Amino acid sequence: MPSLFDSMMKMRALLASGVFWVGLGMSVLRALSAFAISFVFALIFSVIAYLVPSFARFFAPIVSALRSLPVLAVLLILGLWHLANLQFFCFS
Repeated sequence: MPSLFDSMMKMRALLASGVFWVGLGMSVLRALSAFAISFVFALIFSVIAYLVPSFARFFAPIVSALRSLPVLAVLLILGLWHLANLQFFCFS
């Protein structure tokens, strides 16, 4: 296990390099774009649900089930589901 001094020196070198900042910027960009896409879809679906009550009634059980789950659990399930689909397509 590296010492605290070695870790701090490595962190200093990473912060000084441009690779770290590019990676951080791309991560922030992906997070913001995911938020924007989610917002647009939520806005579209909410307007449709407001205008078409049968649409809202159809999705009500799904929404109530998803609201009862913790967010981290949903993210883990989606991540594992994506990984399983990816392996299925890669190895079949």
